[in-house]
Amino acid sequence: MSAETCRTTFVKSEKRRLRPAWCDANVHFCAMLKCLTWKLSIFLIHLLSYGLPAAAEPLQLRDVQKFLDPVFVPDFFFDATTAAEVLGALVNNPPLGQGYVASVLDAHLPLSPRMAPMLVWETGLLLKHLTSSEVSQVIVDVGAHEWSRFLPILREDAQAWLVLLEPSRKAFLTLYRRLKMDYTDVIDRVVALPMALTWEPGHLWGFRVLHTNDYLDGECNSLLEPDDQIQHPCVDKGSEEVVPVMSLDVLLQLLIHDVSLSEASHDAVRTARSKGPPISVKLDAQGADLSILAVLESAEELLESVYEVQLEVSAQIYRGQPSRRDVLVGMSRLGFQLDWNKKEIHDGGVHKIRSGCRLVTEHPRTEDCFFIRSSHWAHGRIVDLFLRRPIETLRINEGTHMSISSQYSYHMRHHIDMCLLDDGDGELEDQDEVTGAGALACFFRIAGWPLRHAALSTATLWEMIWHSKQGARYETILIAYAQVFVTMWDLLMSGGQENAFAWDDLHDAGVAHLMFMVLVEASCLAFPHLCSSECRDDGTRSEDSTEQPDAGGTSPCTTLSDCWMIFRSANPKAVLKHPDVYVPVLRRAQRLTAPSCFPSTWHLELDRSAALDPAAPFPTVDTGGHNVTAIAVDSSRCSLEITVIAWDMDAAGMVEFHRAIWEEAERGRENIDAADFRIPTAGTLWDFDCRFDMPSGTVQTHGDVVSYSFLSELPGAVDAPVLSVRCEAPQVPKIAEAELMAPPSSVLLTRSVRALPEMPSLRLRVPLREARRPRIRTALCNSQVWGAQSLQELAPNLMEFWLLYYSEHLGIDEIYLYDLDGSFGSVPLVQELRASGRVVYEPSFSSIPPFKDLFELEGYKTATTHLVQTLVQHHCWQQARQNADWVISLNHGWDMFLFSPAGQTLEDLLQDLEPDQVTSVLGVRYGDLDEFDAKVRPSGNTFIRFPYHNDPEIRPEKHRSAEEIVVIAKPSLIDGVALSAVVVRPEAPLFSNLLEHPLPCPKGQSREFAGPMMHKAQWLDAGKWRANHYVQALGGRKVLYRAEEPMVALRNFSTFDAAAVQLGSELQERWKHRW
Repeated sequence: MSAETCRTTFVKSEKRRLRPAWCDANVHFCAMLKCLTWKLSIFLIHLLSYGLPAAAEPLQLRDVQKFLDPVFVPDFFFDATTAAEVLGALVNNPPLGQGYVASVLDAHLPLSPRMAPMLVWETGLLLKHLTSSEVSQVIVDVGAHEWSRFLPILREDAQAWLVLLEPSRKAFLTLYRRLKMDYTDVIDRVVALPMALTWEPGHLWGFRVLHTNDYLDGECNSLLEPDDQIQHPCVDKGSEEVVPVMSLDVLLQLLIHDVSLSEASHDAVRTARSKGPPISVKLDAQGADLSILAVLESAEELLESVYEVQLEVSAQIYRGQPSRRDVLVGMSRLGFQLDWNKKEIHDGGVHKIRSGCRLVTEHPRTEDCFFIRSSHWAHGRIVDLFLRRPIETLRINEGTHMSISSQYSYHMRHHIDMCLLDDGDGELEDQDEVTGAGALACFFRIAGWPLRHAALSTATLWEMIWHSKQGARYETILIAYAQVFVTMWDLLMSGGQENAFAWDDLHDAGVAHLMFMVLVEASCLAFPHLCSSECRDDGTRSEDSTEQPDAGGTSPCTTLSDCWMIFRSANPKAVLKHPDVYVPVLRRAQRLTAPSCFPSTWHLELDRSAALDPAAPFPTVDTGGHNVTAIAVDSSRCSLEITVIAWDMDAAGMVEFHRAIWEEAERGRENIDAADFRIPTAGTLWDFDCRFDMPSGTVQTHGDVVSYSFLSELPGAVDAPVLSVRCEAPQVPKIAEAELMAPPSSVLLTRSVRALPEMPSLRLRVPLREARRPRIRTALCNSQVWGAQSLQELAPNLMEFWLLYYSEHLGIDEIYLYDLDGSFGSVPLVQELRASGRVVYEPSFSSIPPFKDLFELEGYKTATTHLVQTLVQHHCWQQARQNADWVISLNHGWDMFLFSPAGQTLEDLLQDLEPDQVTSVLGVRYGDLDEFDAKVRPSGNTFIRFPYHNDPEIRPEKHRSAEEIVVIAKPSLIDGVALSAVVVRPEAPLFSNLLEHPLPCPKGQSREFAGPMMHKAQWLDAGKWRANHYVQALGGRKVLYRAEEPMVALRNFSTFDAAAVQLGSELQERWKHRW
């Protein structure tokens, strides 16, 4: 040990201890004297050891190798803890399992003079806080080895800072010498740390074992233990070094810590961080890269400060090393996507980048992959949606807000706007304002392989779909099909005929599902007979399978590599010539690349019994600006769907919002208290993560937000009534699939690291339970109700007649009754129907914030209660998915009756309906023949009192009034409802959908294709079925809105309905004892 090293060691380890005053004035002389004394003492002890008497056991001599193998110790370790603890970590609790022994007296003295050879490295880390506005960027190079490719950047950018970490002592000393010799002009902006990063969050200081290897001058050194079952020089065991470690979250906190934010909220810290310098991280940690970065999950504000990441992805040669797919999925979970725009990298030369990765070595396969944070790139969000939600990518050419979600529409518009701004030449093809060829043309310009080919093939498929809808000649469709395949062929055959894992690589990169969906959709348009929805033999699957159902018939391949082997010697001509051979392979590949599904045996719903306050059973969190509430849950459609509302107004704000709509709306009521409007939700551009507690630990998945802007309360404005948070199933290894067999008891919704900065921090725990309601044929969704006594006074026995009509006459199995004020719970007939399971009673919606305050402030009336309407509608449809074959939805309440003038039964109706389409029943208005007071109306039920109706051809919606229809559909095929507007599942109209057909196949058979569904609306003949709307049943008005006053035809009730009167008389007699 040199005198200089000795001096440094002494000064660092003693800097907090008391020293003589003369030592303070002569630090250098004091240190030298102390170290010379230390050296002399060791020499004398060594000489004396030969003269010591023999002990019972042989004396333990100095471990020369350990004494001569010093450990770098960063100086800030001594700021974090005491020198004794640092020494104790090496001596008493050593990483290698045996403490450092530096003296023969160590085994004999009670207070042994144990010494660990250390070199204290002065980092200056605590003095370099890089939060200044003068810092342009911070680059962290983990595993820099002997040189960093980022050093030249410091000369190009005079405000950039570089942090270098290298745990291997030999490599670090070489790196340091190069800094001192070649980069003296920038060394003041370099922080060099002789240490490794660990995967334990919040780890400020410690030591670990570095497994070294001489291969490639130590570039295979790793904290992970090499797998000795792998045959490669990289796993040959070398010596083991003890190295200092800390975690990345602690490192970044030390670098960019801002004292002023110590007591700030998460949102305030996030805002401040977003204004700070961007952080880039390069990781070359030999298998531990993802784990090292993942510690930032516990410090989301820091994670969101990281804009770019380069990490090494290699074949699994270390124990505990994640697979390539695990790394790419994990990076997506952390909010990063592959940098599709990066085409080359300068690192000791120019290296090409393909699919965001650069191939470094073939055996073992090693890549450097480059990621960017999607929320920090103008096109990042739409690229993410383009790949992860290919269904909307295929349907976006329709250009309607009912075909794609609000999220896809917004981010696509932003993508096009930014592309035009970046491009500047205005040559992008203009089409629809939402999307069109311009969107994919922009993809083609900004992205490299393979997004270019995927975008071009999708555009060609759009053209093919258009030709098909226009009834083009078959030859035209076939030519377009060939173009789709030719364009996509480079992706299908990527890597050449010898790369059996080419499709697996595309799947890992997130491209494969879009690719195969495009190819399957095109194949079905070209060869519809190969995509038949007929039931076939041998396609059954076990009920607990988490995969999509297999084809009817034997699957052509079981893995992606098996499927690729069938294609390896093919070409586009062969596919056109033998589609019966290749299309089933593409279909199988589509299924293999589809997102994982939760087990079909799960039937989860919101567990409201778990609420701490029974009066407020819906889980709610107040973010300080929004009340976020979960109102419904189901797992019937692959993902776990959680319906959420996020309102950014209190009770007074809702009242003001309602008044603003009433004042601006063209239609409405003269009395504002009778004006029925609905409140849209906020949070359309939010992003969630879903955290499940599994036996092996917490599993986090994407929580995609899907909503549709089809709630129109103001002219020219459309908003979303609710948000649907769709939690993906965890992608667990086969050995852990048993964990998914036990449903979780809750899911935690948190703000995703993918979210835009505007989204507030939140943590919403949603309790879950298994739904055990029996399977039923029909469910009736009605509007909210209130004021049972007032209703009875206004329209005697209307409530009882309505309930009996739907439950007993039509035979509806379940009627949802949303009671806002609890007044219907004591009605005898409601109690009777609840006891028999015919009424699903829901009295809790008024507890959703801020409704409780709203009703206390304004009372229960049309103006306040209708603010809940879209919530109860969506809740009813979602609950019905659990157990109902059909849903009948009314957008009016007590005054609307589903009626058959032809005398048909409800079962007759259901038998005639197309199970894969939406059916609409026209509303027909009924009322008085003349203007006379309710007191002189005929007595009896509604059918008898109001026997006249207007012309069914006179439609209110044609006169700028609200549509009056009853909707009937399979709830599994519906995504959302608002009044009579219905959004179908976006994948349903596609040939390539992976849905199950609503009509089950006979036992032992299944369908490979469900066929296009929900692509048209079925309107029933009003002469067979209609929705009788008795507009005067609840008052004397003949019109509903002010704008209808001039429309005389709407209130011209001149046609007598003898069939309704006759039925009313029969029911009056049958139920006269019921009231």
